[in-house]
Amino acid sequence: MNKVTKGSNMRWEGSRMMLPEHVEGLQHQKEEKTKVPRHELDEQELQEVGTVIMNSRKIKYVNYLWQKSHIKNF
Repeated sequence: MNKVTKGSNMRWEGSRMMLPEHVEGLQHQKEEKTKVPRHELDEQELQEVGTVIMNSRKIKYVNYLWQKSHIKNF
């Protein structure tokens, strides 16, 4: 029994193949299918992201200074 087609088509089973162009086409279709479209940020969203990044950098720097001062006192 053949996996691809119903019935006994075993005579032509060994000659079943795909052209390289078809393989590339299938790969391209698969990539396009799984692509996630990018979200375009407007000016306000960009500013919010920038603010979050700046705040996190400030907190990181404050934590660094705090740790450095505690190491000196230890």
